[in-house]
Amino acid sequence: MKRLTTLLFVAAFALGVNNAFATLNTPTITAPTVGATNRAPDVLLNWSNSTSATAYQYKLSTSPTLAGAVAQQVSVSQVNCANLLFGTTYYWSVRAIKTGGSPDSSAWSAIWNFSTINQVTLSTPGIGANNQAPNATLTWTAISGLTNYDVQYDTSASFNSPFNTYFSVAGSSATANCSNLMFGQNYYWRVRGRHSLDTTLWSTVRNFSVLDEMILVLPANNATNVSINPTMKWVSVAGSTGYQYRYSTFSNMSNAVLMQMPGSTVQDTLYGLTYGTTYYWQVRVYHSLDTSSWCSPWAFTTQYQLTSAPTLVSPANSSTNVPLSTVNFTWNASTGATSYQYEYADNSSFTNSVLGNSTPLTHVSGTLLASTTYYWRVRGSNGNGYSPWSNVWSFATVVQYNTAPTLISPPDLTVNVALTGTTLTWSSVYAATQYYYEFDTHSNFSAPIGGAIASPSAITGPLGTNTIYFWRIKAGNGTIWSPWSSVWKFSTGPTVVGVDENTLPAFNAYPNPCNGTFTLNTGLNSEPSRVIVCDLSGKVVFMNNALVNAENTLDLGSVKPGSYLLSVENSSYRKCIPLIVE
Repeated sequence: MKRLTTLLFVAAFALGVNNAFATLNTPTITAPTVGATNRAPDVLLNWSNSTSATAYQYKLSTSPTLAGAVAQQVSVSQVNCANLLFGTTYYWSVRAIKTGGSPDSSAWSAIWNFSTINQVTLSTPGIGANNQAPNATLTWTAISGLTNYDVQYDTSASFNSPFNTYFSVAGSSATANCSNLMFGQNYYWRVRGRHSLDTTLWSTVRNFSVLDEMILVLPANNATNVSINPTMKWVSVAGSTGYQYRYSTFSNMSNAVLMQMPGSTVQDTLYGLTYGTTYYWQVRVYHSLDTSSWCSPWAFTTQYQLTSAPTLVSPANSSTNVPLSTVNFTWNASTGATSYQYEYADNSSFTNSVLGNSTPLTHVSGTLLASTTYYWRVRGSNGNGYSPWSNVWSFATVVQYNTAPTLISPPDLTVNVALTGTTLTWSSVYAATQYYYEFDTHSNFSAPIGGAIASPSAITGPLGTNTIYFWRIKAGNGTIWSPWSSVWKFSTGPTVVGVDENTLPAFNAYPNPCNGTFTLNTGLNSEPSRVIVCDLSGKVVFMNNALVNAENTLDLGSVKPGSYLLSVENSSYRKCIPLIVE
């Protein structure tokens, strides 16, 4: 009978049925926490100890009800599960059992669940990282329980270019080294993990770019008083095979001397540079598959053997109206100099300058540009090097206005121009500060009306009846003028007819003479009238286009004392009277 009871208990264990007379405490699951995510595929299941238990059984399944799960037995209150599927939710439960003596089992615990990780998380380089070495190191967050990581990088985000690279590293590592990446190239990369039963999804794709310019160190950019045997130094680049650097006395690196530095050496010493000379230098890096671009050049100036700079004499600093040819540059001697180098340009940076050498203390220029400010300087030489440059002086050449204004309005041969006058307009001319206009009833301008004006327009003032006028313009600065423009002409029409002046209403201005303020009585208020006051040269000093009252008080403002012509008109009449301002 005792043997039969034991057999029934064992059978109950095998079937996974709780013993109705169980006395063991049901274990409490402790880890992973219920609903935990991103667990490694070798997750460790933990639960509390149960008093008197000699072993534990657990079930693990992808079914929420653990359907079909086979109970596994362990002797301790934890178990390490290996080779779980990635991106999968697992459900599990545990119970305590007692073997030997009086076999027993607890109730099954509550069913907890967790899900496994399905992607590798990338670490470095960061998203969009720049200036990476050509042997960039890729890192990611390690995941336990893997046998390998697959790594892929390419110049294409689709990983389908000829540069696509794929390899695997051991699961104990979370890093991979690239080699011989192309300089200045953007790369995309991703990682996935695997073990014998499953493979994760690829990670999100990141990108980084490889450096394409070196970083210079010494001599510092624009350094002065540098030894003629300077040490050239730059920042090292991991993964390189060697470096090249070059130097020149020209900023565009023409006629540069090229130096080769194989290996990891990041400095070199030059010997026998010229005293008092500005040099430009730059570096690039290479490996077996590619070479970077040259970095932006830095400049340095060697120390001077001749310490005294020449002093300039002529043309005087800031002088103006210098002639356009045979300008005589002169300077004083500097100690120890046997010859001199002069330089002049139309900009203070001396870009595209004229550079030459002279033994005497003078140089005669060729033809210069008109209306241009020039900058010039001189330094001494003794064949071994140069002195510092002198101070920079400037001068301005004579102004010339070679282009005449272009007439605009009124168009040539315009007819029936209003007797009250018209506005002459023309194109502006570069650098002109004044314009001189003339209009005349004579084609030879023997009795012109006009004058100098700052803006490219002028008002003629009242014009004569049935008269042809000729007009022209020139541009300048009050002293130097351009050629005259072409001559255009326009003509006025007859006096307005239909109204006899004797029948005009009362028309007078008082007081006259006035102090600039007066009352104008037109005797009309049926329609707007136009009032123009101009001086005897025809220059308009006052205008009102909408006079509507029969009697109006007008203020001419700050006009000078003198004689003026007051004109009033509308569509039916026109009348002019003298007006004196005292």
